[in-house]
Amino acid sequence: MGGSITGHAAVLANNPSLQMILQSSGGLSEKRLTESIRDVKFTMTSASGGVHIHKTGKNSPSDNRERLTTNAKPWTPIAGSLYFMTATIAIPLLAIGALELFQQLSNQRQGIFDINKMDSSTISITRMASTAIFFLISTMVNSLEFVIATFAPYSVLRSGSAPAETSILFHLLSVSPFLIVFKLLRARQPGPASSNVSSLLGSLLTIVSSGLWTLTGPVNVERSTIAIAGNWRTSWSAFSQDDSGAAVTLNLIRHGGANPSVAIWQDVMLPSISIAFPDSSMPDTITQSSSYTYTFGALRPFLNCTVVPAENLVMNPWVKTYYYALDGGLIGHTHDKTIWANFTAPVGCKGHDVNGKSYVLFNTSVEIAVDEGKSNHSRWAGSYLDLNLTVSDPGADCPSVGIFFGNMGGNDTSAWNMTALTCTQGIEQIPTNITFKGDPALGVIDEKHPPLLARKEAWKWVNSTSGSSALNYKLKHCLDDHLKLYPTHNMTEQKSDCDSFFNHLIYGPKAAKKEELLGPRNVSNLIDAVKKGYSEYMRYLIDLNFRADQKTPHDELVSALASPSPDGEAVSPNTEINGKMRQLITRFAINPTSKTILQVLLAVIAVLSLASYLLVKIRGTLPRDPCSIASTMAFLAGSQLCDRDSGIIPQGAEYMADGQLKKAFDGWVFSLGWWQKEEASVESEERSDDARASGDTDPPNETREGQRTLERSGIDVGRASVSKF
Repeated sequence: MGGSITGHAAVLANNPSLQMILQSSGGLSEKRLTESIRDVKFTMTSASGGVHIHKTGKNSPSDNRERLTTNAKPWTPIAGSLYFMTATIAIPLLAIGALELFQQLSNQRQGIFDINKMDSSTISITRMASTAIFFLISTMVNSLEFVIATFAPYSVLRSGSAPAETSILFHLLSVSPFLIVFKLLRARQPGPASSNVSSLLGSLLTIVSSGLWTLTGPVNVERSTIAIAGNWRTSWSAFSQDDSGAAVTLNLIRHGGANPSVAIWQDVMLPSISIAFPDSSMPDTITQSSSYTYTFGALRPFLNCTVVPAENLVMNPWVKTYYYALDGGLIGHTHDKTIWANFTAPVGCKGHDVNGKSYVLFNTSVEIAVDEGKSNHSRWAGSYLDLNLTVSDPGADCPSVGIFFGNMGGNDTSAWNMTALTCTQGIEQIPTNITFKGDPALGVIDEKHPPLLARKEAWKWVNSTSGSSALNYKLKHCLDDHLKLYPTHNMTEQKSDCDSFFNHLIYGPKAAKKEELLGPRNVSNLIDAVKKGYSEYMRYLIDLNFRADQKTPHDELVSALASPSPDGEAVSPNTEINGKMRQLITRFAINPTSKTILQVLLAVIAVLSLASYLLVKIRGTLPRDPCSIASTMAFLAGSQLCDRDSGIIPQGAEYMADGQLKKAFDGWVFSLGWWQKEEASVESEERSDDARASGDTDPPNETREGQRTLERSGIDVGRASVSKF
C-alpha cells in the first residue's frame, strides 16, 4: 500500500506533530512548501506497532501560510499541458500522413531513391531519422502515461465523493505490467487504462520501424534524360577534291582492314549523341547497363534513278589503235568502242546546248585487244559518271549521276546488252527513335529495341542556291582514286572493263552477279545495286564531312532534331534533345506491411492518448507535484481522515494489505478540494451514489462558496466545497 494515498495517511495519522507542521500547506506551491519545511529535519522509526516520523530540527512554518495558499496557482506538468497533448496527438497523425505519402512515392517511383547514387551514410541517416521520430512519439506517450497514472486518483477525488478503491487506495506498485490494464478497468479507471495501452503500443513503434525501409530487387526504372546531339552542316562543296578519307575508309572496311562506323545503322547516318549532364555519382557499370532512348533526325543519302531509253543510246564506230616498239616494229593494236547517252534534259535543267535546246550527254568506252590475229569482241562495261547539269528553275530535280552497265562487242550492236541510267542525288532527314545500350556516345544500339524510322515523316534537304532537293556531288574522282580494284573472276574479264565503283559492286564483298544485273529484265536489280553502293559510300562521306563543329557558320547549320526546327536554323553545333533512360537498379523503398502496422499503431495511440487526456482531469486539479512524501502528506494534514479520534483509519493500517484496507474503508467516500473549517463530514458512499444519480456531481456554486471562508486545500472525507483548484 506504500504507493497509495492511504499509505501516507496512515503514517501521518500516527504523527500529530508532523500534521501540525504540514497543516494548511495543502494549497502551497512546490517552492512555498519547500520553504515552509526547509529548517525541519525528519527521522523515521517503526515502534509500538506503527511507523512514526519525528522532527529533529527547528520548525519554522511561515506565518503567512494562509495568504500564500490563497495566492497559489494550479500546477500542470509539461507532459500534461494542452500544448504537449496537442503535439502528442498531432505528431502521430502527421507521421501517418507522411508514411502514406512515402508509400505513394515509393509505389510511383518504384522506391524512394537509388541505392547506387547514395552512400551508406545516407541510408543510415534515413533509418536513424525515422527511428528517432518513432522514439520521440513513444517517449511523449510514455510521459503522458506517467502523468495520467499520477493524476488518476486525484482526478477521481476531484470529482467528489469517490470510494476508496478508486481514489486513496489506487496505486500500480507491484502490479505486473501485463495486468495493469485489467486492474485499471476493474478499478473503473478507463483514462489510465487507455494511457497504459497507448504506452505499451508506443514501445512497439521502434521495433516495427526497424523493418520500415527495405531494398527492392533490381527494377527497371524509367526516367527522363537530356542528351546533346551534334547538328549537321551543309558546307561540304559538291566539287570538293577531298572527301576527308571517306573512300579510303570504305575501301579498308571492304577489304577487311577496319570496322564499320557505329554511327551508321542500315541506310541512315546517326548524329553524335552524348549525355548532357552525366551523373558522376553513378558507377560506370550502372551507366553501361542502362539504356537511353532518343528521337532525332538521322540522314539518309539516296539516289532516284531512271532508265535512258535504248533509242537515246548512240555508238561510235570502232577505232583501231596501233602500238609500236622503240625500234619501230608493230607490237599490236586495239579496238576502242564508245557509247553515248544523249537525250533532252528535264524541264528546269540546263545541260549541253545544241541549236537552242538543252541535252543530257555522257559516254563511256571499252577497249578490245587483238592478240596473235585473234580479237575478243565481248567486253563488260560498268561506269559511274558525274553529270554536269545546272538547275535553271527552283525545284527542278536534275540528274547528277550517269550509269552505264552491260556487254558490248562485235559489229552487231543490236546484240549488245547495255543499260544506261541517270540518277538524282539527295539527302533526307528521317525522325529516328533509337535505344542505345549503355553510354550513347559509344553508339551501341540495343538489339532488343531496334530503331524506329518514321520514313513517311522525312523531309529532304534543299540546295540553298538552287532551291532544289536534287544535290550535285561530284564523287567519281574520289571513288576512282581510293577504291582498290578487286581481281576479276577469270582471265577473260579485264579490270579495265569496269571502273572502281562497279568493280566493288561485282567483285567485292556481298557482290552481285553480273548476269542478274544485265538486260532490260534486270533493270530493277541494277538500280538497287547502284543505290546500295552509292548509299554506302555517301554515309561515310556524311560521317566525315557533314558534322558541325565550332567553326561552322550559322547559315550552314542544320538541326539534328526529329522535326524541322520551329525557331529556324540551328545556332550552335549542338542541340539538346529529351529522351528516356532505363536502368536496372536497386531502390531504397518503404515496406508496405511495416508501414500499415505503424499507421494502425499510431492511429490507436493517438485515439487512446486523447481519450486518456479527456477522461483524467489534469488542469486545475493540484497546486504542485504530488510525487514527494511531503507534498502528498500536505494534502492530508489536518483532515478528518488522519484524525485518530475519527477512527476512520484503523490502528496498524500501514501494515494492512489492500484487501483489508478496502474493507476498512468500505462505505466511506473522499474528495479533493477546498474545505471550510469543520466542514468535512463523515459521508457514506450511499449518499454519494444518490448525489450522482441526481446529477449533482459538480461542486457547489463557487460564488456561494466564496461567501464562506475556505481554510484548507487537500483531501478529506466527504465532499469538498470547491473541487477545482
